[in-house]
Amino acid sequence: MHALPSPTRRSRLALALALACVAAALLAPATLAFASPGAGELIRVELRPFVEVSGTEVTLGDVAALTTGDLLTLRRLMALPLGRTPRAGAAVRVGRTELARWIRARAGIDPSRIAWSGPGASEVRAVAHALRGEVIAGRALDAVRVALTQRGLRVEPSLARVPQDVPVPPGQMSLDVRALPETAALARRLSVWVDVSVDGRFVRTVSVPLELRVFGPAYVATRDRAPGDALEPSSVEIREVEWSGRTAPPARPGSTALRARRPVAAGEPLTRAQVEAAPEVARGAAATLRARRGAVELESRVEILEDGFAGQSVHVRLPGASSAIAARVTGPGTVEVIP
Repeated sequence: MHALPSPTRRSRLALALALACVAAALLAPATLAFASPGAGELIRVELRPFVEVSGTEVTLGDVAALTTGDLLTLRRLMALPLGRTPRAGAAVRVGRTELARWIRARAGIDPSRIAWSGPGASEVRAVAHALRGEVIAGRALDAVRVALTQRGLRVEPSLARVPQDVPVPPGQMSLDVRALPETAALARRLSVWVDVSVDGRFVRTVSVPLELRVFGPAYVATRDRAPGDALEPSSVEIREVEWSGRTAPPARPGSTALRARRPVAAGEPLTRAQVEAAPEVARGAAATLRARRGAVELESRVEILEDGFAGQSVHVRLPGASSAIAARVTGPGTVEVIP
């Protein structure tokens, strides 16, 4: 069965269904064969003008009233599958011509033995069930709690508005919440998108508006810091702060040393825009220069002339020297002569 919104579509359906019938007749296994009624006995098929189907499959018995003296044939014709139930809110028209070809292909009954009555086509709709908006909203709330908790945050979500109920056909329903954006923890209002499917068939996407309060650990300055100042343990402490409503995420505690990129006031949570990773050696600081000559390793103090991270080459100056030499950064406060 296919939806037929126009005569052109109906003609295309007739051709497609006719081809499908031929293929089915060639490929149908022997177990689909029907017991044929007597040569002079007719099978009466009265199409119903309009039917509502509650199952996931539409059968001939759903769209027509059948009469024949052969009980086995009657039962099998009533159970003859015509296709999947249409989506909720959609209608499918099934015509006599297509049904006759389908019955011949699947049941082996000649169309001349069928006496048709009723309308020329039957319109089939699914019995729609209402999926409550509260159920969809609950799925969205649970998904937000799980996703942000997995990021190490504490979230207090609430529903801004209950979505409308969604009509769905019968079957196995699933609600799949789309992945949250990376900036979800900063939002005070967030739309969560939930995909509704039945028996693996997509039905609709529903937007669930939420209000959020998100909290998480962050560095908070205990005293004012200027750009370039190292954020040593004595200048910061870890507190739980509110993330939602900020333009940039707070800097979270970690193993990487940090320094101020912009001015920081005491009591202010540090955001990622205000801090940066502290280099192993910093411009203007002293460092240890190591040089190896055979089995002998020499050390001396040098002045670092530029910031550098491990593995990078920086310029350093020996005490009393007028020119700089290149050295490789090996760790915090240490460099080595480049061979």
